[in-house]
Amino acid sequence: MQRLLHTLILAVTLFAGLLAPTQAKTDVITLREAQARLEPAGLPPQQQPALKLSHRWDEAFPGRDGRALYTLALPAGGGDEPMALLFTRVGNQVEVRVNGRVVARFGELGKPRFDAAKTTRLVPVPAVLLQAEGNRLEVEVTTQASRWGGLSLVQYGPASTLAEVLADQLRWRHHAALVLVAGFALMGALSLALWHRQREPLYGWFGLAALLGVVRHLDRIWSDVPVPWPAWGAITAAAYAAHLVTIIHVGALMVDATGARLRRSMAATLVVSAGLGIVALLLHKPLLWDIGLVAMVPYGVAVVIALGRVAWARGGAARWLLAAVALLLLTGSAHDLGVRLGWWPGGGGRLSVMPFATFLIALGMFGLIAQRHNRTVLDYRQLNDELAQRVQQREDELRQALDTLHLQQREQAVLEERQRTMRELHDGVGAQLVALLNLASQGPVDAALVQEQAKLALDEMRMAVDALQPMNGDLTTVLATLRYRLQPRLAAAGIAVDWDMPPLPPLAHLTPHSVLQVQRILLEAVTNVLKHAAASRIRVSARLVDTPAPAIEMSLHDDGRGLQPGAAPPHAGRGLANMQARAQAIGASLVVESTAPRGTRVCLRWPLPPAVA
Repeated sequence: MQRLLHTLILAVTLFAGLLAPTQAKTDVITLREAQARLEPAGLPPQQQPALKLSHRWDEAFPGRDGRALYTLALPAGGGDEPMALLFTRVGNQVEVRVNGRVVARFGELGKPRFDAAKTTRLVPVPAVLLQAEGNRLEVEVTTQASRWGGLSLVQYGPASTLAEVLADQLRWRHHAALVLVAGFALMGALSLALWHRQREPLYGWFGLAALLGVVRHLDRIWSDVPVPWPAWGAITAAAYAAHLVTIIHVGALMVDATGARLRRSMAATLVVSAGLGIVALLLHKPLLWDIGLVAMVPYGVAVVIALGRVAWARGGAARWLLAAVALLLLTGSAHDLGVRLGWWPGGGGRLSVMPFATFLIALGMFGLIAQRHNRTVLDYRQLNDELAQRVQQREDELRQALDTLHLQQREQAVLEERQRTMRELHDGVGAQLVALLNLASQGPVDAALVQEQAKLALDEMRMAVDALQPMNGDLTTVLATLRYRLQPRLAAAGIAVDWDMPPLPPLAHLTPHSVLQVQRILLEAVTNVLKHAAASRIRVSARLVDTPAPAIEMSLHDDGRGLQPGAAPPHAGRGLANMQARAQAIGASLVVESTAPRGTRVCLRWPLPPAVA
């Protein structure tokens, strides 16, 4: 708040410097009276032998176009010093003549696009035109209805001196207006940028009010507007009305004092004031524009009262400052309205305070908006920090929960593996030992049969132990271990073995359970060959196939008697059913078929998961 007050004080100081009166020039003559021929449209011409200046055409002939010729007497010439004329305001289109010679033209007489009254005009007077016995100045103007035309006081004197006076007048009139245009444009652009990002109504309304102020103050300095008159006048009138109404509305928004009734009042005031301004300029009815300006007063009073109530109820320097600002705006509006309607003595020559008041008010509001935005940004940052902390806390909790879940899963996997091993030992080794026990309890037994059962039990135990060894997805090692276990039995039976084992890809899904199923399927196939095939050679192979789907294909091919056509294999029964069940348990398919000219082929096709493939 302290920074905002310093900004306002600095702005007031700068404008006070712009508006500071300049020291009167003693060598400059001010012409205050002229002979005039006035030709208002629709009325007979008028001769004014001693017309007091300043003369405002729109006050003398409201709602009428026209033409005027002002004739003034200049002092005698004869010196060599360059002289000049200074017109504080003259318009709307002007031709200046000294002793019958044209010395300046501003626009083209009768063409309303140009408006010379927008700025102070300095007209040099060549010394050769001046006469020693007296000089005649003629200022011919054409004016448009509802436009600030006519002729102000005329200053005559040395060109160098009047150039200084011109610089002083431009400082508060033209240059100050440029400052207002640039300031409103900057504030409007920044506010609309904030609104575009955050969609905060306060920023949008203030940006709109500032851009409307640009249009209003641009009209004060732009002489050659590309929009024809009176369309441009209607635009500026509507912009001015909307500018004042939206500025007041922004003040109410800043303290949340915009109830439903006040919003309806704002909308009605905006429509009535801007609408009357447009109609007044287009139809040349200045009284309607006066009514439109007066129509803004009730809404301004209502907002000032609302802001005062909010400041009284809630307190706070910002709220009291806004209430004071709104009251200042209302007071400035009343002052300028009184000047326009002639309520003050000498009102026609009074300076309008609203252009500077609205800028200072908008500057203060923009400071409060910027302060509010900074506070919002800080709140968002704090909220983001708190949210980040909460997210981090939740992530830590989830990580701990995930670690606990993984530990439980590992413990569950160990328990399941332990139970599976117990089942395999019970169903495999245990079954073989029970068979041996039954043979031993039957009295004299065949030693070869006992030896066979013992070997089977030993193979079962070895496969159970091998399945528990860490294989790291290496199926080649699993098959090599199985070969190591089976080779002695096959050699003892006189069966030669061909092992065809190219390198196989690592298999992440090669678990102890799947290893044991593969081992049992191949062991069952080898046992069948030993018991039933009468084979002399077998070939065991494993390879990766890509079609029709990626898979590991393992096969065992013997050269025995094979399967008889149309008959079940002699070993068909529980063994083959167990092999099929084990294949299904790991998601594989098993095919047992005869081959030509002799022999049997057992083929296990084990599809690969997509990630492995």
